[in-house]
Amino acid sequence: MPALVLQGEADPNVTPDEGQELSSWIAGSRLVVVAGGDHVFGAKQPFEGWVAPLERVCAELDEFLPHVGRLGGI
Repeated sequence: MPALVLQGEADPNVTPDEGQELSSWIAGSRLVVVAGGDHVFGAKQPFEGWVAPLERVCAELDEFLPHVGRLGGI
């Protein structure tokens, strides 16, 4: 099953080491550590606009999601 692990480099809740460990448990997964990203990749509630870490997450998802169905995902 394809898997993408997105990890904020400044996430205090799930550390980059924990993101690496999670990725190592999933054979063939891809780990992306997002520069400047925290637990919510710089997003604010209510939404205040796009920030670089959140844009990177969306770009990674745009690249990853089209392959999921072709490779056996849902």
